[in-house]
Amino acid sequence: MHTRTCLLALLLGATAVPALAATLIEGKDEGGEYHRIMIQDDWARLEYGEGEPAEYLLLNLKNNQAYAVDRGQRQVVEMSEASAPPRGVENKTPAAHANVSFKKKGAGPKIAGYATEQYVLSAGGALCGEHFVAPQTLQSGDVKRFIQAMLQFSQGQAASDEDPLREPCTAAEDMADSEYGKLGLPLRVTDAEGKVVHEIEKISTVAAFPASKFEIPAGYAVTNPKQMMEEMMRDMPSPDSHSSMPMDEETLQKMRQHMEEMRHRIPDEDSETAPE
Repeated sequence: MHTRTCLLALLLGATAVPALAATLIEGKDEGGEYHRIMIQDDWARLEYGEGEPAEYLLLNLKNNQAYAVDRGQRQVVEMSEASAPPRGVENKTPAAHANVSFKKKGAGPKIAGYATEQYVLSAGGALCGEHFVAPQTLQSGDVKRFIQAMLQFSQGQAASDEDPLREPCTAAEDMADSEYGKLGLPLRVTDAEGKVVHEIEKISTVAAFPASKFEIPAGYAVTNPKQMMEEMMRDMPSPDSHSSMPMDEETLQKMRQHMEEMRHRIPDEDSETAPE
C-alpha cells in the first residue's frame, strides 16, 4: 500500500508541473546586438534588441508564411510572396556555382552547452568564414522545424544566381543554410577575418509564451514588398517635375537604377519560369 501511495503522489505531482512546449534561443550578432527567437507550435518570432522591439519577424513553420511587423509604422509586410523560390529553381543546388565549398575542419569548442563541429565556408577559392554547428540541437523538434522554415525563407530572399551584384560569399551562405538541417543549428558564425557575426548563447525549453506574441496585430496596414516598390516608383519624381527638393539628373538616374534592381529581385507572380 505504501508503494502505491508513493506512485500516486508522484503522478499527481507530475500533472501539476506545466508541460514544456516552447523553445527560446538567445544570442548576439555582430556589434553585440541581442537577439532572441521564440518557437511555439507552428510559429517562430525573431526579435532584435532589448525590451519590446519596434520591429520583428513572424514565421509560420507549417506553411512558411512570413510577416515583418513594424510597430512604429503600424504596418505588416507579408513576405511570403518575396520569399517563395522562383518556379523551376526550387531544387537547384547552391554549390553548383561560384565554386562553393563547405567542409568540416574538425571538432569545435563547446558553445551554449553544446559540443560543436567546425566547418569552413569558401567561394571561388577565397575564405568566407567558419561555422560552428551543434548536431545535438537537431534532437529538438522545434529547432529542426525552425531550421527548415528559415531555409525556405532565405532561399526566397536570396538574389538569383545570375545577379552580378551578388558577392560570391553571400551566395555561398545559401550552401551553408541548406546543410544546417543535416548538421545542426549554427551556434557561432565568423567572417573571413575571424570576427564573430552571429553567436547563440543559450537555448532553453520553456512552458509557453503568450499567444499574442505570434498574432498579427489588429488594425495594422498589410502590404507586400511588390506593392511597396510600386508605390515608391509612383512617388519618385520625374526629371521634368518641379519638386521642392530638386535633384540632379545623375541622382535621379541612380535612384531609378536602384529601384529597377530591387524590382528584379521581387518575383513576378504573373510570370512563370519553366524548368530546364
